[in-house]
Amino acid sequence: GRLQVPEHIERQADRVCCNIDGLEASWAKRAFQFAEAHAAFLRATPRNARIALTSSDDELYAELKARFPESCTWAKGAVTEDALKNAAAKQKWHAFCTRFESVEDYNMGTLLRVDPELDYTPENTFIAPRVQFLAIEVLRNREGFNDALRAPPKGARLLAPRARCDRRPLAEGADALVFQLQACAVCRAYAPFRCNACKLTRYCSRECQRTDWPEHKKVCKSL
Repeated sequence: GRLQVPEHIERQADRVCCNIDGLEASWAKRAFQFAEAHAAFLRATPRNARIALTSSDDELYAELKARFPESCTWAKGAVTEDALKNAAAKQKWHAFCTRFESVEDYNMGTLLRVDPELDYTPENTFIAPRVQFLAIEVLRNREGFNDALRAPPKGARLLAPRARCDRRPLAEGADALVFQLQACAVCRAYAPFRCNACKLTRYCSRECQRTDWPEHKKVCKSL
C-alpha cells in the first residue's frame, strides 16, 4: 500500500517550517512521495544493473569518499542522524552540499534511511538535504548495500558480495542495463523536465508530457 505521512515526520516538518504558513503538510507530503518513488525504483531495479540517480553520480561518489573516509566503516552502509548532524559533521557536510548546489533540489528536505537493508519506516528514517541523500544512496548502490531491496539479477548470474568500499564489476552483459531515477513517465528515457505543478512527475519532452496529461491530471491536482 501507499506510505502514510507519520506524525514524527510532520513534527519535524513543523519545526523546520514553523514560520511559513501552509508549508508543513505540503513539505511532508512531498518528502514521502519522493521516498515512495525511490523505494519503488529500488524494488524494480535488478541487482546487476547500473543505477543513475543524477548526472553527477560519479562526482558525488568521489567527493563523498574523499571528504568522508569514515564511510568505509559504516556497517553495511548504515548511518545515524547523530553521525551526520553532530557539530563536526555539520561543517563538513555544509561544504559538501555547497559544492553541489547545481544538483536539482540540492537542499530540499528528503527522507534518508538509517539501514539500507530496510524499507522506509518511521523508525528507519530521518530528514536530510537532498544532496546528502543522493551521495549516500549513490554509495549504497555502488557498494551493494541496497541489494537487499533490489530485484534479482537480470540476464546474468547472481553476483558475489563485494568487499566493503570496493566497487564491484558488473556481471557479463549487465552493462547495458541502466536504470535512471530521473526517468520519463511515458518512455522511461532520461527526463530532465518536471511537471510545473507537482514537481514530481518527470518527462523527457513536451510530447511525452502531452501524451501523459490525460492520466496525470487526475492525480496532479491532488498533490
